[in-house]
Amino acid sequence: MKKIIFGIFSILFILNGSSKYAGEFITGSMDPRSLALGNNILTSFSDATAAYYNPSFMPELEGKSLFISHSERFEGLVNQEFIGFTTKMDNHYLGFTLIRLGVDDIPLTKLDSNEGGVSENNRPSISKYVDDNEIALGVSYGFKYNEKFNFGGSAKILYKGFEEESAYGVGFDISALYKFDEKNLFAAKIQDVTTSSLFWTTGSSEFIKPSIYFGGEYNLFWEYMNANVKLLGGGRIGTEGYDRNSDLSFSEFDLTFNGGVEFLISEVLILRGGTEMERWGCGVGVTMYGAELDYSFKPNNNLGDTHKVSLSYNWK
Repeated sequence: MKKIIFGIFSILFILNGSSKYAGEFITGSMDPRSLALGNNILTSFSDATAAYYNPSFMPELEGKSLFISHSERFEGLVNQEFIGFTTKMDNHYLGFTLIRLGVDDIPLTKLDSNEGGVSENNRPSISKYVDDNEIALGVSYGFKYNEKFNFGGSAKILYKGFEEESAYGVGFDISALYKFDEKNLFAAKIQDVTTSSLFWTTGSSEFIKPSIYFGGEYNLFWEYMNANVKLLGGGRIGTEGYDRNSDLSFSEFDLTFNGGVEFLISEVLILRGGTEMERWGCGVGVTMYGAELDYSFKPNNNLGDTHKVSLSYNWK
């Protein structure tokens, strides 16, 4: 039943060119860490997720990084994959990302007879199964401006496909990182800075309006637990007017806040917890020899729980 409902909404979006939720598949958490910490994390990355969240942080990474993540949302109805890779070439820091959000095997129905409406003798039956796919391929660049400032940006190719129809588009992001000192960082990003466009084969179009992300962190050491502790907080300023899905909204603007805490215990065990709009998430990870395995969980009584798992590896 859920897949049938999702299919109906997908068809309506294609026919009407709905723009308000056009960029949902490239918004929010792509990995377990971000989900557990309240989404929209912009600082303190240790892997290739920096290429997606904040390209200006890539100069802070050492060597190369490969990241792979899988998640299931709404009790497995929606699957999401994320792959990221970062590297350094001379003084240039490059990143590549691939996002895929999909719902597989959506049943499309038709009436047994084209004459008349639904009745006891003319029942709908499944005619075929189709997939809904939303894909983003990104290239990111970051550089150190000076000892305090880093800057970065991303270009992305967007694709959506449902049954026989498809859409293509492009988008751009820019970001900046400011380092007060080793313990205090602040970052900001403008996503879809030029308003990203998607053009459907039906002749309709979708537009993803700009969003502003901001966030910071404070680092300390808890000797009793032998743990490095990160306190993170930030938010998102949207221009879609999400009055029901935000902490504050006015006119066409909406504002959401997020925050979380991360413990790295004995340089091996990672514990995380965070919240966004009174929805909490938690996660756990293990890191050693350049590899890291992470898992996170976020409950939702109405739409079903979200699970994310990832594996990353860093090398020189």
